[in-house]
Amino acid sequence: MQSRALACWVFLTALVISIVIVVGAFTLPRRQQKSAAEDLITTIITTEPGYFAQIQEDTICIFRYGSRVPFQTLDTPVNTLSEYDRSDLETGITLPSKEALRQFVEDFTS
Repeated sequence: MQSRALACWVFLTALVISIVIVVGAFTLPRRQQKSAAEDLITTIITTEPGYFAQIQEDTICIFRYGSRVPFQTLDTPVNTLSEYDRSDLETGITLPSKEALRQFVEDFTS
């Protein structure tokens, strides 16, 4: 009787260990995918610039990165800009931080 009970406990223990291994093996790829996705999102968030300046309809417009609607426009006449500044603004200038934005606005409005 004792050997039968012992065999039953050994079998149940082996079964539980097997289930834990199988479940762990199936969830590992999902955890790795989630981790890779989180790393990608973190990289995008930390590397994407904050603002973008560009000339649209003869106005200097400033956009939050990823937006198509300007959140600020400057009253600086575009025809008073140097050819270099006008060329840069026609293609667009990346402003990676609030400090860069502040400096940009100061440079183009004073």
